[in-house]
Amino acid sequence: MDYKELLGRYNVLLEQVDRLTKENIQLKAQLGLPEPELIQKTTSVKNTERKIPDDKSAARKSFSDVDNQSDTFSKIRLFMSLFKGREDVYAKRWENKNKGMSGYSPVCLNEWQSGICAKPKTSCSKCENKDYAVSQPRHHA
Repeated sequence: MDYKELLGRYNVLLEQVDRLTKENIQLKAQLGLPEPELIQKTTSVKNTERKIPDDKSAARKSFSDVDNQSDTFSKIRLFMSLFKGREDVYAKRWENKNKGMSGYSPVCLNEWQSGICAKPKTSCSKCENKDYAVSQPRHHA
């Protein structure tokens, strides 16, 4: 499965989760059942707090209460605020066991392509034929 197919499936699942969460809330309201706190938190995070504040002091204040008991969206927001980078490409992990090194590099669609990629003589950052795989923007409900 390639990246575009995986990303497409991921976005479909996100839309399905949003749709099912809303449907769940409506059905519980019709039955007169109280809305669980978790659904209220998840819904409010999805609808109002997906954008990470640019102001670092505001971010520190809003993340000061995140711990191992926090909901998933709060943890993801905290992680994303700490590791902000390019949003137009995505990275993959690499490891060199001989040198004991590892890291992350942007995914290049031309990597190791005969006649196009000059690895290992030329580093990816200096390559004239680099073609970074583009990440798709996520659709928010």
